[in-house]
Amino acid sequence: MKVADGKDFWAGVMFIGFGLFFMLVAQNYPMGTALRMGPAYFPTVLGGLMGVLGLIIFVRSFFGKPRSPFAQVELRLSILIPALLLIIPMYYWSEWFHDWPEWARWIGGAITLSLFLAAWGKPSLFIMMISVAAFGYLIRPAGFAFAVFVLIMGTAWAGHEFKLKEALMLAVGCSIFSVWVFVHALGLSMNVWPYAWS
Repeated sequence: MKVADGKDFWAGVMFIGFGLFFMLVAQNYPMGTALRMGPAYFPTVLGGLMGVLGLIIFVRSFFGKPRSPFAQVELRLSILIPALLLIIPMYYWSEWFHDWPEWARWIGGAITLSLFLAAWGKPSLFIMMISVAAFGYLIRPAGFAFAVFVLIMGTAWAGHEFKLKEALMLAVGCSIFSVWVFVHALGLSMNVWPYAWS
């Protein structure tokens, strides 16, 4: 059989992979029952549903007008292979590198994630995904306001018509609005500013 739609093919592979990953990681926790759910229940059910959805999309990719699966998604194996090899020490960090400082784990994780994301798609897609990952990494040590600022500036930079003045105004406005909504209006307890400033 030949792949007809490359986007559906890779989307199906991605959903199946993520679904199996979540189901596998959830096996380390107690499952519980439907009435008294354990910590593994939700990831297992969600991973199973994601895997089934991925299988449906994957099978659908073989029907229709034929197109190359690699014509839809750029894949750089020279970047993907080192990223996949770095996943192993990152997964076993607490066992292999227990004497290393915490910041080294953060930098190693950021490098691994950056390489993995850089292996797929166009550079603008990579910049947007790195911006989202940077938000996740920066939200605790740098504070919520700065993490939102980096997210907005990074995703704006990935656009075709980037203008620094507009991006700065948007980033500052979104940071102020996000802090107001999540910290003041909803009352979520999170670090608004970096640890050194609070």
